[in-house]
Amino acid sequence: MNSFPDMCVFSVSGCVICLMSVSGHRECRTGPLLLFLTYLDNILSFPHEALIMGDLNLPHIYWTNRQSQALGSKPNNLLNTNSLQQDVNEPTRRDNILDLVMTTPDLSINGLEVTDKISDHQMIDFTLEIQDPNAWTQHKQVLDYKRANFELIKEELDIRSP
Repeated sequence: MNSFPDMCVFSVSGCVICLMSVSGHRECRTGPLLLFLTYLDNILSFPHEALIMGDLNLPHIYWTNRQSQALGSKPNNLLNTNSLQQDVNEPTRRDNILDLVMTTPDLSINGLEVTDKISDHQMIDFTLEIQDPNAWTQHKQVLDYKRANFELIKEELDIRSP
């Protein structure tokens, strides 16, 4: 059985959102795992807010303490290198946390709950706080030279010049 990550990437208000599924290979075989890591590395290579979520099938990482077995060390290192936060802390399929919600540090996940089953996995419900980039403001000081006291400026310059 060939199994490769399925991926959908889109942007909302400047935040890159990636939906991934690495299902179909229970043991995270080397080929699909390396392809997943390549995709993830490409997504994270640009500076932006990012949400990566889906059925990532990485049972070799113990998500509650970020420890990993040998097969989980490469994905765990990539996540740690990019400061990704993984917000799901309870099993989503049997005793494993396979469905993940990961964010870059500048994004905020609120009210995350693992809820009812929707197939053989539990559903994850959460709210993503995205700041509207149009709402960002920059303050710039603009001097009003029409109201300047040029006599005082000249005096100050004369005092300070040798």
